[in-house]
Amino acid sequence: IRAENVMSSRVVTLHAGESIRKAAAILLEKGISGAPVLGAKGKPVGVLTKTDIARYERDRVTIRDADQEAMRTLGTLEAIGQDAGLHPESEDDKISEWMTPKVIAVDKTAPVAQVIREMLERHIHRVFVRDDKSDRLCGVITSFDILRFVEAFLDGHPGPRKQRVVGPASNK
Repeated sequence: IRAENVMSSRVVTLHAGESIRKAAAILLEKGISGAPVLGAKGKPVGVLTKTDIARYERDRVTIRDADQEAMRTLGTLEAIGQDAGLHPESEDDKISEWMTPKVIAVDKTAPVAQVIREMLERHIHRVFVRDDKSDRLCGVITSFDILRFVEAFLDGHPGPRKQRVVGPASNK
């Protein structure tokens, strides 16, 4: 069984220059936990996941959350935040600043066992699938896709399955 037999096709993509807020909205709207990030030339440059967004939320500081009586000036608040490695909330925070700057992908002809090894060794929940001939992403295999495959195998139906569509190929 090959990756193309287990993958979900039509991957939802994000763009490096988009805001974190827009990315979070897309992930929620599509009901997915992560997506590849494309650079200016349309090539994958990273992955943004709910974990990356949670890290962003944890690390940002907003003035409305600060104890105003303890802080005398905005300058003091900003200085304390910067000293702690934090930053004020900004609509300009880009995906490229918070994404994981690596895309783990296998060719569509890779054995499913290789995909499972990649996920286990790297402690990741998704592996992207590419067509080596066109050098384009053509699908994604998530932990849930692997569980569906195992379920089918245990039920005696380990053959190729119908491809499930996750979302539009792009959200431009």
